[in-house]
Amino acid sequence: MALIEILAFECADNGGKFDTALRSVRLSDYAYYASKMPVKQKGLLKKEVIKRSADICYMCDAAAVGDIVRVPKLKENLLLGGYIRDGRKLVEGVIINKELVASSWRYTVRRLEDGQLQKGNGHMIKEIVARRDAIQ
Repeated sequence: MALIEILAFECADNGGKFDTALRSVRLSDYAYYASKMPVKQKGLLKKEVIKRSADICYMCDAAAVGDIVRVPKLKENLLLGGYIRDGRKLVEGVIINKELVASSWRYTVRRLEDGQLQKGNGHMIKEIVARRDAIQ
């Protein structure tokens, strides 16, 4: 398992090239006779590493607190409760809270144009305009 993690981080750093990651990590620390690994086992290792590498890249691309994002403007639905879209335009907002609820992220966004709070999951965020690191 440690070999998969190390290769996945290396693969995420070099742009998804498994063979380059395999050559840059010292395999003898994690597996005996790594040079004599069968093709089938190497293929399964590559599949797991690529999958874990994609997860790492996705987590790096997720929005963080302080990022400026574009979200659809939502208004309260007085008849049924909850929220509905207010037109098709996207508005900019700042993420002020990010919490993990049942293995998915819930975001609280303060819209810049009117200062209203809006809550939703990651699907609500359509685009990241500016990162927190770039703003500071």
